[in-house]
Amino acid sequence: MTYSSIEGKKQQILVPILIGTEFDLTRFDFSFKDITIYEVQSEGFKKYIDSLKSDQNNDDFSLAMQVREGGHNEFDRKFALVKNNPRHEFKYEDILNVWKLLLIIFPSDLQIIQVINLINKEGIIQVSHLSYWDKRMETCYPGDLLCSVEETIPEINNFAQKYFEHLNNKKYIGIAISNYLASFSASHLEFKYLSLCIALEGIIHGKAEVTNRLRRTLAVLCGDNVESSEIIYSNVSKIYDIRSAIAHGEDYNPDTVIEYLKPLRALVSRVIIELLVHGFQNNQDLNEAVVRVGFGDRNRIYSERKRLKTNIKNTEVPLEWKKYVLNASTIIDSSSRKLH
Repeated sequence: MTYSSIEGKKQQILVPILIGTEFDLTRFDFSFKDITIYEVQSEGFKKYIDSLKSDQNNDDFSLAMQVREGGHNEFDRKFALVKNNPRHEFKYEDILNVWKLLLIIFPSDLQIIQVINLINKEGIIQVSHLSYWDKRMETCYPGDLLCSVEETIPEINNFAQKYFEHLNNKKYIGIAISNYLASFSASHLEFKYLSLCIALEGIIHGKAEVTNRLRRTLAVLCGDNVESSEIIYSNVSKIYDIRSAIAHGEDYNPDTVIEYLKPLRALVSRVIIELLVHGFQNNQDLNEAVVRVGFGDRNRIYSERKRLKTNIKNTEVPLEWKKYVLNASTIIDSSSRKLH
């Protein structure tokens, strides 16, 4: 879908403002799409806004610069996604895909909080208005911030350039991405959980034995070896016990939903990344390829052997192990309080 519109010689230009990261997003390179990420407090962003001005335009762009207000705390940094040459026709979908790709790679509270709405009329750009969205967090302040390390930047930039266009898949990958994104904005915890399960279910072709085939497919796609594949296989069983209880109105523990939500979202993230790399045109081709290999044999499906190593910890840790550690920590903490 193209959100940048041309009406005669009038073009709408939208500049989304992101929050929810403790990492410097300017380190990610999307120049191959003529897109740059600026921190809004930076001199680079100010120069970009100044570059939009022209001799025929009396607009001082002060409205656009209002996005710099607030965000002075290190946990509230704001970043702008901009088209380097906004006077040229472009797809706003490309701008949105930068945010989507970062959120897929880094499940987090990364979100669009504001949008600068500009109008380009015959080469003269003016500010129309600012749009605002409520800040969302699944945990207490500052939330689940996007975190990365410098060593992974080249690998992530290479991944982005190779698979960016795959984000426009309108079939099963697109459905998985849409439901993954919906999980962040869903109004209820259970809706978030079900959205993520639906994202996974869309990769399975056919209706027979969906859960069993899904468990095996995820284990093959996301497991690096036999052991990690077996852990994922087991985790999906536990995840789907809760999914079934929610969907059929059975009793379940809300604390378990909270506990499973993060590893479930990490698993969906990993699956989408693998699907982008595989590039199968439909889920039937994917399912047929998975049937031919076993646990730990994911590299036999395709020639790409280097793995984008994100969310590995959250997808390859047994859920019962997390519960054990949580219980152990509670016991230790309780004992410490008794001593005092």
